[in-house]
Amino acid sequence: RCIWEGEERVFYSAGMEIICTCFGCCPTDPSTYKLMSNFIKIKTVRPLRIGRLRLCCCNQYTVNNVDLTNVADVDVNGVPAPCCERILCCAPGKDIVDIEIRGYGGGDLMNHKLILREAEGDRVAELVMNSVEESQRIERE
Repeated sequence: RCIWEGEERVFYSAGMEIICTCFGCCPTDPSTYKLMSNFIKIKTVRPLRIGRLRLCCCNQYTVNNVDLTNVADVDVNGVPAPCCERILCCAPGKDIVDIEIRGYGGGDLMNHKLILREAEGDRVAELVMNSVEESQRIERE
């Protein structure tokens, strides 16, 4: 069953989104996240770029289904909007939820990042941790 769904916060403000998408003519394709009871599905979109310019076509994407029984740590980092966007556009920041996955046998560590709206990260991290505890409890039984 789905516990939470969300999508990547690509831009800090609507003004920057309008500028970077050429008034919506070149829309962005944000990464999407879906938290289920025992795994999280992370669809990461990697746009094709020429230098710093993001192209509106030819996006690559990967889908990771992360087993929550292997989660070692969940952290939230708040990132404020750039100063000019905060002043001119009243832009809120972003929350980055960092999910650390330990490899089988306790070896390798991998990180997955969820980039969300400001103040949404704490709630999502709590939902992930609750699902992790439940998954690990079921695996032990």
